[in-house]
Amino acid sequence: MNIQLGGMKSRIAASLFFTFLISGAGPVSASTQIKKPLEAGPIANDAEAQQKCPRLAKQNRARWTGQWWSIASGDMAVCELETLYRDIAAGQLRNKQEATGRCPTLAQKYRARWTGKWRTDARTRQSFCELDYSIRELEAGFISNQQQAQQRCQQMAQSNKARWTGRWRTTVPGKMSMCQLNFI
Repeated sequence: MNIQLGGMKSRIAASLFFTFLISGAGPVSASTQIKKPLEAGPIANDAEAQQKCPRLAKQNRARWTGQWWSIASGDMAVCELETLYRDIAAGQLRNKQEATGRCPTLAQKYRARWTGKWRTDARTRQSFCELDYSIRELEAGFISNQQQAQQRCQQMAQSNKARWTGRWRTTVPGKMSMCQLNFI
């Protein structure tokens, strides 16, 4: 998708982007996608975007959504990226032992993986666990065997622009299974 923006619209888009960056994000669920535009230099067409945007996403530990648009009268373009690493509010953590106890639980709750990193904002004393959403489990309905898993999980990966890791599991016997997908 290529949307030409110019003049006042590009200044508004830039202002909204910086407001997003400054505001930060609170707790999010695994199903919440945090998307943001990131400057990519000039992009002339879709073919060039297909080259530049995935590379920019990989450099920023993100996934390209397939969307891009020109700003600043065509002198600059942005690629829309979905972040794959997110800081999740964890209350107040005083040390690594507390982080090791709380962050894996949050990761499980949000269907992500804890990276082992955490931080505390000195001003607010709020702590955050860094979660990795690049590998996620998605509900796939009931899967009864490996052959069915290969078919269903591959379809899910394709429709989510991801890659199936080859792993799946049943969470509710006879009712629900999960496919593990890699979004990088």
